[in-house]
Amino acid sequence: MENRQTGFKLVKINTEQFATLENNFEANQSVQLSVSMEFVASEKYRIIGSTSHFQFLMKGNPFMIIGVKNDYLIDEDSWAGFINNEAKTITLPRELMVHLAALTVGTTRGVLHTKTENTPYNRYFLPTINVRDFIPDDITINIEQPV
Repeated sequence: MENRQTGFKLVKINTEQFATLENNFEANQSVQLSVSMEFVASEKYRIIGSTSHFQFLMKGNPFMIIGVKNDYLIDEDSWAGFINNEAKTITLPRELMVHLAALTVGTTRGVLHTKTENTPYNRYFLPTINVRDFIPDDITINIEQPV
């Protein structure tokens, strides 16, 4: 894809999932982190949804789960250049998607802090993550209606 500036703005933040599972939590145990990202698109609203999911694990079992979705409104000119109406898909440049994913992870980090403030879970936070590892190429998404 050609390299060009894409206009967008953050229009919505949604905490889709947050849970602490006390039965799986043990103080002073090692912690692993499971990470996943997903993207959706809404042609009707010119929205790209970027979701980050994290599970904090002890002994392979989640003790804290969080999923946050950011919706980004893409400007009309950029959207028109990405859309394939015939195939009902949109192909988004890797660099744009890396940027949106990084913003979403940062948002998730803040939501996690707020949800765990003044609890024993507040000592577990999201480390810096190279989202480029999750987005090796341009992303093609089937277009859905509402996001």
